[in-house]
Amino acid sequence: MKIVPVKASPFRIKGFKTRLRKTLREEGKIDKRMMQQTTATWKGSKPRFRVVEKVSPQELSVEVLPSGAGAKKWWWLEEGTKAHIIRPRNRSGMLHFRTGGRAKTKVGKLKSG
Repeated sequence: MKIVPVKASPFRIKGFKTRLRKTLREEGKIDKRMMQQTTATWKGSKPRFRVVEKVSPQELSVEVLPSGAGAKKWWWLEEGTKAHIIRPRNRSGMLHFRTGGRAKTKVGKLKSG
């Protein structure tokens, strides 16, 4: 038996960066599609989503951020709203809440339905 050392090929940083960016772009598209599915059944204005890739020596990330008319609604659901007084709309002076609703989304899932 003869043992032969394996010769290491030189590391090509340009090709590596290209593959990293491609992978980030693909992941961003998947995440964007999932967020669009989540908002597909919303009434009124819906947010548009944009993919933001960050590549630097310190950071490698992809973010899908809401934009447009429905972005404010997205952030209200994502982070909540500030505390505020809720006033009744009817003349009786009592608050009225509908019951029997069903959530379209599940905890830990982006997709609705």
